[in-house]
Amino acid sequence: SLVAMVEKASGAMLNIELKQSATKVDEDDPFAEMTERRFQTIGFGSGVVIDRSGLAISNWHVVDAATNPDGSSRPDHAVYASVFGGKTYKVTVLSISREDDLSLLQLELAPGEEVQAVELGSSERLLIGEEVAAIGNPHGKANSITFGVVSAKDQGIKVRGRWAKLEHLIETDAAINGGNSGGALLDMQGRLVGINSAGGGTFNNKGYAIAVDHVRQQITGLLFQAYKLRSPDLGMRVVDDEGAVVVFDVDPRGPAAKAGLQSGDRITALGGTAITWSPGFARTLLAATAGEELEVAFTRKGAATTVKAVPMAAPIWAVVRQSGLLVRDLP
Repeated sequence: SLVAMVEKASGAMLNIELKQSATKVDEDDPFAEMTERRFQTIGFGSGVVIDRSGLAISNWHVVDAATNPDGSSRPDHAVYASVFGGKTYKVTVLSISREDDLSLLQLELAPGEEVQAVELGSSERLLIGEEVAAIGNPHGKANSITFGVVSAKDQGIKVRGRWAKLEHLIETDAAINGGNSGGALLDMQGRLVGINSAGGGTFNNKGYAIAVDHVRQQITGLLFQAYKLRSPDLGMRVVDDEGAVVVFDVDPRGPAAKAGLQSGDRITALGGTAITWSPGFARTLLAATAGEELEVAFTRKGAATTVKAVPMAAPIWAVVRQSGLLVRDLP
């Protein structure tokens, strides 16, 4: 059963490699920016594809060296991911949550290309004693699998360098070593039940994975929020409700309110792109241009309506949201 499960799920597992520029640039040289950079590997980790469009999840600490505190990418670093026994992709870090030790990643696919995605399971229905497998890239050894059982649920541990406990953890005796971080904890049906996050130490056969129910909640409720993505912002939040994307709340100072959008409106399209779930809304908004009109199609009490809103740039909306001031971006 373990072999069959691995064959089913392995195509969605990622080996992540972090690289740093090894090219020394002379700041006094006017042609320094034209120098081709050479990168050297500085770390390994793991990840899991959660959508066929190349959307993936890993730990925050796996990509920390390649990101700034706000989650934006450092220009002198690069992140790559390879699928088991297959292709290597350049990776964009979309957003991070240090508190949850999660990062949201996007594999840079060719137009029309899709990759295998894992099936999401339920950590709530996971039983103590149930068999699980951890798949990842420990110590740089790609495609490594360890096997064990669920020892405990709803655990919290102190992690070195963090002031608060890491919560919502599944404890397992499947070995989770350095490089396993960000990889999948799978049940015997090949469903994702956790994201491997921490080991119990050299002489302790405990490993910890972030429960998938919490991961799912943080992806839609936090990691895909516009301020986390640093994307143009309409000043509203949306939620998934029975197959529809519904406006949860609207900031009265924002572009959405000015365009007439209200809480309860059901978004059907954004910029001409059909919207069927909240991550699709967030990714479409991420690709929009701040300051340019964006068509928003929605239904209200069954009536279809279209309005035009002008999304604000993330830094401008941050000032408006935090200070209440009206801001203009001047050349």
